[in-house]
Amino acid sequence: MSSTRAKTCLATATKCRSWALPTVPLLAPSSAWPLLDPNFRGAKLTYNGLKTIDGRDLHEVKYVPKKSTDLDIRLYFDPETFRHAATVTSITLDPRLVGGVLNTTDFMERSSPGPGDALTAQARQQPTRFKIEQTFSDFRQFDSVTLPTQSMMRFTIEGQTSTVRTYTSKFDQIMNNVPLDAKNFQFK
Repeated sequence: MSSTRAKTCLATATKCRSWALPTVPLLAPSSAWPLLDPNFRGAKLTYNGLKTIDGRDLHEVKYVPKKSTDLDIRLYFDPETFRHAATVTSITLDPRLVGGVLNTTDFMERSSPGPGDALTAQARQQPTRFKIEQTFSDFRQFDSVTLPTQSMMRFTIEGQTSTVRTYTSKFDQIMNNVPLDAKNFQFK
């Protein structure tokens, strides 16, 4: 894979037909994975049973990090293989916390607001909900490691107006322990 193509794959991950993983010991899990040692991190896990996500029954685990957060984090696992199939993270913000940036376009368009207009505009605002859904599918074995070859990320904002952006990635080949030129990781 050329240096330019590698950078494009890292930036977009949507146009790659193959992917190369740097030389890393196979049994060393990512320290960023929250379930690696939830007790060490002080996380709280709650099993919520089987839930239907996109037509599939999956085990749902609610994850609450040690530090207080308003995020609602749900992890989903395949009931047969226990592979990580999805993560849904969401937060709902009060209109006052959003600062009116997302929901007050009609108020912002007025040239000279009168007394009480700000309160009226704020009363019409709705809470804004942000949601990120990540799904992983089509698991295949590459060099004795089972990895998803397809992933989808959907970012949703729901308030007075709604926005949905979906990004998908598909990999036909994943190679392990491939030597990579250090120049691929230099930023100019």
